[in-house]
Amino acid sequence: MLSSIKSHEEEGDEESHRRNRRHHDSPSPVYLLLRCAELIHHADHPAARRAISLLSAATTTPYGDSTDRITHQFTLALSLLLNPLTHLPPSESNNSAQSSYLSLYQITPFLRFAHLTANQAILDAVDGHHRIHILDFDTSHGLQWPPFLQAIADRSDPANPPSIRITGTGSDPSTLTSLSSRRI
Repeated sequence: MLSSIKSHEEEGDEESHRRNRRHHDSPSPVYLLLRCAELIHHADHPAARRAISLLSAATTTPYGDSTDRITHQFTLALSLLLNPLTHLPPSESNNSAQSSYLSLYQITPFLRFAHLTANQAILDAVDGHHRIHILDFDTSHGLQWPPFLQAIADRSDPANPPSIRITGTGSDPSTLTSLSSRRI
């Protein structure tokens, strides 16, 4: 048995050496992420852009294993941090997904009921407070908030209305930009 392990190790040594050499020649995506964050922190934006370029060319994907997915998300975040005003236009599939979501929202009661239930829970939690800050981790189109704001307006004293702030995140920067510029 020991001889079979030894022969297996000897066969694997060449492959292991090849893998380590290849790994050594190009830095790991995790190393590049950390290095890119350091470069951004030190305001070395040209070098950070090169690191982002290397990361984008790497095999990171939103559909891979957990390391690939997290690397992909952090690469996007660092890229947006470097270039906050340049956004890629939404793809055709993203536009059709948004259109489908809005159609589903209009013709079925399920999403509206979920929003109504969530809004009621928030209203109960903030009752009597004069400063309200809501964090929405998937804003989508902001469809939940107009009924919520109407309910707050109906409940509050017109002479002393509460201060409301809604901070939203989402996967489509153009949707978030349009929501942030809209006054409700």
